[in-house]
Amino acid sequence: MNNQTTEDLFSQVRTAHRLLAAYYQRLLPTIEQLGKALELDFYVWQPKEFARPTRFTTSPFDGWQWDMLPALSTFYVFKNVKDVNQVRVGEYLVEIMIDSDTGVHGEVANGNQPDGIALPTSVEDAQSVLKISVYTPFENQDCNWYYKVWSVCDHPFYSAEPKPKKDESGYPVVACGFELPLSALLEKEAVENIASKTREYIDAALIFAQSQAVTNEGAEA
Repeated sequence: MNNQTTEDLFSQVRTAHRLLAAYYQRLLPTIEQLGKALELDFYVWQPKEFARPTRFTTSPFDGWQWDMLPALSTFYVFKNVKDVNQVRVGEYLVEIMIDSDTGVHGEVANGNQPDGIALPTSVEDAQSVLKISVYTPFENQDCNWYYKVWSVCDHPFYSAEPKPKKDESGYPVVACGFELPLSALLEKEAVENIASKTREYIDAALIFAQSQAVTNEGAEA
């Protein structure tokens, strides 16, 4: 690699970092505004494919370099919950999943770290998507929402219209969700439009969960 090629490479790296900063400076406030429009409290966030960067006393050389890009594909979870250690019918979580590049995922190299410049899906063929999911219980339980609802429940079937279903793994939770191009989150009036659509899914999930709760009560009686 000659000096000119090396300088071109680092020019691209500098450009990429600045573009990413500008991207997240617009993306994250919009996600926060969406949570507020839905009158929800922030709960947790978690990278989807890789890990967070290591703690300052843990060697970053033992992990994957992809871990330095934790917001590449990320879950942002908001809650309408009084007590995170009490799961109650009528309360719910809204998960906002950002997948900036569908061509990047942990399984693409069969358990090995994917090569950033040799991925099987090209940049042009990959997509950037937004997925919103609603989770609400149909049975009261004294347990933690993160560990016993969000972390364990299957992701819903994403549909153009609300189609809430019971969790296929048997947890007493119903879920539904929808998918949009990520560009929809950056459009004019995006917060209002997406919040309105999300409310439809929240309402449908709550109604269906309540019907299942009543059915369960009848069966127990």
